[in-house]
Amino acid sequence: MVGSELLSNSLSFQVLTDDRLFPYEAGNSSYTEKFTVMDDQRRVKETKGLEGDCLAIGCSVQILEFEIIEKSQNSSIIKSTISYAVKEEFQAKDPKPSIQIVEAIVQSSKKFLERNN
Repeated sequence: MVGSELLSNSLSFQVLTDDRLFPYEAGNSSYTEKFTVMDDQRRVKETKGLEGDCLAIGCSVQILEFEIIEKSQNSSIIKSTISYAVKEEFQAKDPKPSIQIVEAIVQSSKKFLERNN
């Protein structure tokens, strides 16, 4: 599977295709997400966090969005957006999502695209 090959050098990655679930482990972080939007025409993927990362320390929701913006035939930008909400009882602790997993996904994607183009 491309996804497993793509991320195998950076983090532990498992695809549960029936449910579109993706559990990750990178360093001390673990995270499970479910794809909610997969629009290949617009080049947008959106996931909703199910467990781990900031959800484990007080966030009520975490959404990651990846958009591929083509700059030229040989160049593109990966725009990553992390949206989250904090449970009221945890606001004083100011929990924030980690970008470690996003960084690993982007770096692995870059390596995969450079190797296959």
